[in-house]
Amino acid sequence: MDVKRLESLVVNVPGEIKSNPAEQAEETIRIMSEVTEEIKKATAKCMVVTQIGGQPASIGGLSMTGKTSVENIGITYLSNGETKSRDYSLPEFYDL
Repeated sequence: MDVKRLESLVVNVPGEIKSNPAEQAEETIRIMSEVTEEIKKATAKCMVVTQIGGQPASIGGLSMTGKTSVENIGITYLSNGETKSRDYSLPEFYDL
């Protein structure tokens, strides 16, 4: 895994189901805008993390999940020659 870029990014934030097509379009645009900003912030955070759990680490994969906004972030990282994964709540992730 290369610390300069992510190898994978997965986003699953379906949003609320609206009965009106115009409202559904607005919901989709809202989610896209919020997720776009979250991707920028999370990617920047991944680039500066050098240790996880006190061990050297290089993050290569990022996943974001939630119902109407990003609530959880999962990472896949390389540490001591092993690929590992961890899931965090949004605040926990930014405290890494």
